[in-house]
Amino acid sequence: MASFLSSELLYIPTVIIIIFLLITFTLLLYVILLKIASRSRQRSRKRQFGIWENLILEYLSGEVSSDKIAKEVRIKDFSLFSEFMEKYLKTLKGEDFQSLTHLLKEMGLFDYNLKRLGSRKRWHRVYAAFFLGLMRDKEAVPALQKGLKDRDYLMSFASASGLAKSGQKEHLEETLSLLTQRKDLGPDKAAEVLLEFGNGICSELASILNRENVDIKWKCLIIDLLGYWHDLEAGPVLLKILHTSKDSEMKVRSIRSLGEMPYVEAAQALSNCLDGDNDLIRAEAVRALGRIGVSEYSGKMARFLGDRNWSVRYNTARALASFGEEGMALLRKMAEEADNSDVRGISAHVLSETELLGKESR
Repeated sequence: MASFLSSELLYIPTVIIIIFLLITFTLLLYVILLKIASRSRQRSRKRQFGIWENLILEYLSGEVSSDKIAKEVRIKDFSLFSEFMEKYLKTLKGEDFQSLTHLLKEMGLFDYNLKRLGSRKRWHRVYAAFFLGLMRDKEAVPALQKGLKDRDYLMSFASASGLAKSGQKEHLEETLSLLTQRKDLGPDKAAEVLLEFGNGICSELASILNRENVDIKWKCLIIDLLGYWHDLEAGPVLLKILHTSKDSEMKVRSIRSLGEMPYVEAAQALSNCLDGDNDLIRAEAVRALGRIGVSEYSGKMARFLGDRNWSVRYNTARALASFGEEGMALLRKMAEEADNSDVRGISAHVLSETELLGKESR
């Protein structure tokens, strides 16, 4: 009886182990087959892309007609062909771009993606909006405007990007209005869309800064973009914000953008900011003065080499160094003769840093 029970107890774990091994082997085999299938698809895709690349280059050089390419690319390949065309639509300009978009419309690829905007599959809709944006065709605008209001934030974002790529400023207000209302699309996503519009929208963006009903986070984004695009015409608007705004973040952003432009007329206002109590504002102001290159303020700026805040001290020293030999001479004097140890330390630090950077650039 004991022998029987012992054999039964041994039989159960043995069966479990065998089943476990079979499952493991099956999963391993499945993973291997997936890898083989994936590599096979990649090879096939690479081979197909090579064929299409030769055809497109021949088409752009006038060696083959659009009819020949249309015959080579079947409707079932449209999804893959759309992906293949991305790099050309992103990089080509002028006549080559116009020629290529004409080809895609003749092939039916434009209508194919326009139809996919109504697909039940999320990624089909999103990619279609993205691709139509790359084509920059005005006929897609109504469909993209509809997609802009989609509940799905990705679809809304892709449609907004598509409208921005079309470069038509009349859609800026509508696009920005919807983006600012959505809680699932923050300023970072809005920045991507606005960058697609390009710097031709600077005057429109600057006018938005005067509106009281626009949230501060969106105004900060606009200020950053105006500085990024070095839009000097927005200088007076940013100066007004610097003088009148009670929000320290907006002041800091305005100072930074004024320095990046660089807006020389802001020098006196930036110099006045050095007398305030806000460390971040003072640090950005002295940095902006260095970017603008107003060495006549170096005497006042030098007083802040001993500031209580390290960032102010460092930005001051860097700004003085940016003034060339005049500023470097002042830093050397401070490093050797200043009574304040903080002044000597930050001056020597930036002198060494500047020398090291100079050697690396050589």
